[in-house]
Amino acid sequence: MIEADRERRRRKRFRVDWNARLKAQFPKDTGEMTVKTANFSAIGIKILADRIEIEGRHLTIANPVPALELTLFTPEGVLRTDVVIRWYRWAVPESCFEIGLEFIRISRENRDLAEILIRTLKRQKAPRD
Repeated sequence: MIEADRERRRRKRFRVDWNARLKAQFPKDTGEMTVKTANFSAIGIKILADRIEIEGRHLTIANPVPALELTLFTPEGVLRTDVVIRWYRWAVPESCFEIGLEFIRISRENRDLAEILIRTLKRQKAPRD
């Protein structure tokens, strides 16, 4: 577990407060929910959600697990990428789920936008997690 923590923290995370939408592709239909962001890195993001299910279907224990797409509404533009849930937990003080997402199959255009966002956050000396 300690090694996993070190691996996750290989990239710097910046505290952010952006709106986002998480879309789930289930075998026969799709669903989505609005979420908030908590921190952002070049390889992933922590989101805050009031639930860990969409339309009554759990996002990590559904069989099969749905394909997920995250749309981030950032100051620099809209970033859209496929994601996987790496971890989640109930955050008592915030009364919401914290969900750790890893970016996968990110397009060149969206990777470039992520790099611009990181440079901007560094330049602005945004708080880090």
